[in-house]
Amino acid sequence: MGSKIEKSKLHRYRGRLFVLIDGGTFSAASLIATNLKAGKRAIFVGEETGGAAGGTVAGSLPVLKLPNSHLCWRFGLMNVKPYFQVAEEGRGVMPDVPVVRSIDDVITGKDPVMDKVLKSIGN
Repeated sequence: MGSKIEKSKLHRYRGRLFVLIDGGTFSAASLIATNLKAGKRAIFVGEETGGAAGGTVAGSLPVLKLPNSHLCWRFGLMNVKPYFQVAEEGRGVMPDVPVVRSIDDVITGKDPVMDKVLKSIGN
């Protein structure tokens, strides 16, 4: 089992692809973001992803109970790496167009990241 490269389909989307990212982008979403970014297939708007660009721990996620506290916890058994490897360890995928939401944006329900993308599409 592993990755394989497939030829692009004839009738594929060839327009600009915008990917909205922030600290809530982690796990498999960071893997997808890393591959899209390294392959120069998208424009990233927002903030650095919460998940690492170099991979994630996932796969089988057993639940274990700690013997003394009886707390239950879950952890991944597989180190999953993106097809494209990144040089910098310990960082997420960085946006091409940084846009930071403020506390006021969250409270008032504004989305400056989406607004930036919609403005770019309109141009």
